[in-house]
Amino acid sequence: MSSQILATRGKIFPATNTNVTLAALMDDGSLVRGETNITASKRSIVELMLEPEMTDPLPETLAAIVHADLITLGPGSLYTSLITNLLVRGIPEALAASRATKVFVCNLMTQANESLGLTASQHIEKIQQHCGETRGPIFDYALINTGPISGVRLEQYAREGQQPIEADLDAIRALGVEPVTGDFVHEGEVLRHDYDRLAERLLALGLERPASALTHQT
Repeated sequence: MSSQILATRGKIFPATNTNVTLAALMDDGSLVRGETNITASKRSIVELMLEPEMTDPLPETLAAIVHADLITLGPGSLYTSLITNLLVRGIPEALAASRATKVFVCNLMTQANESLGLTASQHIEKIQQHCGETRGPIFDYALINTGPISGVRLEQYAREGQQPIEADLDAIRALGVEPVTGDFVHEGEVLRHDYDRLAERLLALGLERPASALTHQT
C-alpha cells in the first residue's frame, strides 16, 4: 500500500509489522511513550526502546538487507526515525554482516528534542550504541554537508536553537567510518538535501568496494 501511495519503483518493507510502542528514557529519569510525545518533550533523550522489547523483523526485510548492494540510513530524526528501525531484533546484526556499501546520510541541521548540540560523529555514536553487540562499525561512509548555508536560513533555524551539524571528520574516522563531504544542501523556505547531488554521490559510493566489504569477502 505504501508503495502504491508513494508511487515507488521499488519495494517497501517495514522493520517490523508488530504493534509496538516507542519509549524514551529522558535525562531526568522519566519515561516518555509514543513518538509524538517524545518529539514534543523538552528533555534530552538518553535511550530509546521498543515495547515490547523482543520484536521480530519481517523475513523480507532481512532478505533485502542480505541482498542489497547499497544501504543508506538517513536523513531523518535521529531517534524517532532512524534509531527506531535498529531496535528491532536481528536488524543490526544483519546490517553488520551485510556486504553492501553502508552509508550514513547526516542531517543538515541539529533538531530540537532529538539532536541539539550533537556533532556528526556523535550522531553515529548514538546509532552504534543502540545497535547492541555488533562487530565493528555499522557504516562504511558518512555523507556530510560542508556546503554554505545563507545567513537568512541560519537565523531562521537559530530561533529554534538549531544549527548546522559540525563535521568533526577526525572523530568520525576514529569510529572506523570514512567521511564523505560536499555541498549537498538545497535552500528553499526550509533546508533540504539536494536530491540529485545526494543520489549521484550515493550511487558512486555504491559502485566502490569499501574495506569492510573486502574483509567480509575474504
